[in-house]
Amino acid sequence: MIASQSSAQDGLESPADQNPAAESPGPGTACRPNGAEQDAEPVVVPRDRHPISRSLIDPDALSIMYRLRNNGYKAYLVGGSVRDLLIGKQPKDFDIGTDARPGQIHRLFRSSFIIGKRFKLVHVRFPRNKVIEVITFRRAPSTDELDRYGAENTFGTPRQDALRRDFTANALFYDIANYSIIDYVGGLRDMQERNLRVIGDPDLRFKEDPVRMLRALEFSARLGFTLDPAAEAALRGNASLITDASRMRLKEELFNLFTLGVSSEVLRRSHDLGLFPHLMQGVAPSENLWKLLGAMDANAGDGRIPEAWFILTTLHFPSLHAQMPSLLNENLDTVLHVIETMVAPFSTYYGLGSQTSHLARELLLSLWRLYRGRGCRGEFKFMKRESYRLAMDFLKIWSCASGLDSHVSEEWHAPVSKEGARQGAQGRRRRGRRWRGKPREEKTGPQDPPGFAEQEMRKDIT
Repeated sequence: MIASQSSAQDGLESPADQNPAAESPGPGTACRPNGAEQDAEPVVVPRDRHPISRSLIDPDALSIMYRLRNNGYKAYLVGGSVRDLLIGKQPKDFDIGTDARPGQIHRLFRSSFIIGKRFKLVHVRFPRNKVIEVITFRRAPSTDELDRYGAENTFGTPRQDALRRDFTANALFYDIANYSIIDYVGGLRDMQERNLRVIGDPDLRFKEDPVRMLRALEFSARLGFTLDPAAEAALRGNASLITDASRMRLKEELFNLFTLGVSSEVLRRSHDLGLFPHLMQGVAPSENLWKLLGAMDANAGDGRIPEAWFILTTLHFPSLHAQMPSLLNENLDTVLHVIETMVAPFSTYYGLGSQTSHLARELLLSLWRLYRGRGCRGEFKFMKRESYRLAMDFLKIWSCASGLDSHVSEEWHAPVSKEGARQGAQGRRRRGRRWRGKPREEKTGPQDPPGFAEQEMRKDIT
């Protein structure tokens, strides 16, 4: 039903069948529940009715949960790891939730350290730079607590922790005490229906944290879920608020799309919902852009993380390609100015480093030189550069994605004719080296007396 393996289904029942009273909150429910919602019993799925086995969980995460449990604390596997295990995917990381406070967690694990200022959590270190995050259950702060320093350190119960999360699919818990799954928000039902639903009122949640709008599109694309109609309407109505979000967080989430291989689908969907112009400063949407991003996403599964300058080149090359016919006869300074004007808004908005922008401009300029064709001055020197190889690789991806310009790479792979080589050599002819020092004085030896040579010749004859 949820997992891809039929043998792992084990007859998992619908949450409504197990507990009719545990109805999931509707799309208009506020994120801070009260009354009957706080007292509603969670849906608990025993081990024999779900596919998560301890053999699928990281051994170090298991050791942390066992130590917390043996010392009298609750220990749950939380967040995306439970979601991914239920749908048969390998989680990227394993986060642990507990009722132990950060100081108590730190005392239990010698190799741990407390991080965070607004909200403290614990990182437990293991060999080979491995870190597992342990978080104390927390709740949404009240109005009075929002004005106090440390309001984010409002610790709570597992139910309160689940209700303050963003999506129902991310609010499932795995209890190490009895190996059961605990669902406070109807996440199991939403996963069965492949529905991505926001916990509480989507309009309010998106206004609280606009980054959730981008995360909603990311999870919908990653999981293959349909975005809930209420969340879609709220996203469309609050799209402009994305400019109020932290640009550092936005950049991290945005570049993560390329690592996960969902950039094409997410950015195309953001364009349909009106989010794209507020999110992608200076980037022009086009069908060729979606195709190029799709080709990049197809190569994202090999474990390599694309560099920021390569992402920047990918975002702007379709716009440069559209202007290419008018730029082929321009000089290098003019083309460089066009590229700089094109790249600057996005780089400035997200605070990309000068080195990142420089490498992107260099690759875009190299692509222009490829389209300009052969026989130009400096051709052989250009072909020895690293930027030439990168441009040829990029052009190959572009040709496969768009079905255009395969003749450009074929022209550069073809051998140079004798006439072209002669013309190129003439264009590269160097002037003779100029001597900039003082003129050299001729060295002369002692002068022979007049008639000395004739006298010597007469001696030889006689």
